[in-house]
Amino acid sequence: MKYTKQECQTLYLEWLNNYLSEILFAEHHNLTIAEVENIFDVGRKYNKLQAEKHYKETGKVKQNCKTLEENKPLLYSFLNKT
Repeated sequence: MKYTKQECQTLYLEWLNNYLSEILFAEHHNLTIAEVENIFDVGRKYNKLQAEKHYKETGKVKQNCKTLEENKPLLYSFLNKT
């Protein structure tokens, strides 16, 4: 199936907010894993472009990006301390 960038973004955000795995998402939408990965790639890129455009138009400054170590979930950080 052919999806627009907006539809890919919507599907990507639906997956991000409502699903635990790509497999379950693919089953619910009758798609293959390859199709889902392609949709998510387009949706993720378009979502990022839309966010950047929004920040430019509103004049809001992005939040400071933390380092990868600071962005890890608490449990992950706790389990990996030695």
